[in-house]
Amino acid sequence: MTDKHSERSLTQARVFITGCGGMLGNYTYPFAKQICRTVLATDKNLTEPWLEHLDVRDYAKLSQIFKEIKPTLVLHLAAETDCEVCEADPYLSWEVNVRATREIALLCRNYSAIMVFISTAAVFPGEQKAPFTETDRPSPTMSYGFHKLEAEHHVRSISDKHYIFRAGWMMGAGPKKDKKYTAKILRQIIEDRPVIYAVTDKQGIPGYTKDFARNMLAMAETENYGTYHMVCSGGVGTRYDVAKEILMVCGRTDIELREVDSSFFDKEYFAPRPSSEAMVNVNLNKIGMNLQRRWQDVLREYIPAEWPHAIGQAQST
Repeated sequence: MTDKHSERSLTQARVFITGCGGMLGNYTYPFAKQICRTVLATDKNLTEPWLEHLDVRDYAKLSQIFKEIKPTLVLHLAAETDCEVCEADPYLSWEVNVRATREIALLCRNYSAIMVFISTAAVFPGEQKAPFTETDRPSPTMSYGFHKLEAEHHVRSISDKHYIFRAGWMMGAGPKKDKKYTAKILRQIIEDRPVIYAVTDKQGIPGYTKDFARNMLAMAETENYGTYHMVCSGGVGTRYDVAKEILMVCGRTDIELREVDSSFFDKEYFAPRPSSEAMVNVNLNKIGMNLQRRWQDVLREYIPAEWPHAIGQAQST
């Protein structure tokens, strides 16, 4: 990590984005379009009219894209993030999360492009009570975390001009694209489940993909290359704490929230998750670039904006 402040404008940037059809890309593309000269957004699933098809395992297509647009900034968002898929098919996880990242890093080096890579709190073992900082030693517990950590090593060793952003419990982009924990709780609320079960033995800190995208692009205008944690403020919470806050925002006092431990969901979520995925944004704070808000405040913005049908849906008895 360098100590330089903002020295570069993205107005003339030629930006190439992988995996832009998901939660993070939903905000990254419009933000980038507002400020950058050229933006090529790609994904293997064409969920938006502004996306072009690309499977990041197609290395011939990757090389062609670099040759044609000569990107100055590459936002590598594509990943296999389903922990159970990664655990059941570790070769697929390695292909998407490691090999493709290495190929993109090599292309970035060859074309002198800045590389942005999205990593995860799952690189940590979860064996400490305090939130993890960027200097804490990673030691993953599952295939997904192991492969993201391996990908980090490739990015650092290959690309001099890189940013690695580790994300926490992500939410964002509404019902169409949000498949993470917040969305799962909200869908149960919409279904009028009388009881929702939430674990108390897994803790972390949520992150909002809208704030993440804004912060990521702001960092790309600097030369503060390095590794950064990027999660909300607001303190550490368990899955139960997050679900409780969601129910409060939705005004659903009629739904019982019941405490369970992780064994309750063993069949559905069999990947060995760490007990803590809580991180703190030490490096962003050091350079005055932490744009992340409190996760409780984010929920009060996100739910009414993207999930209004989850609010005040209590059924009469």
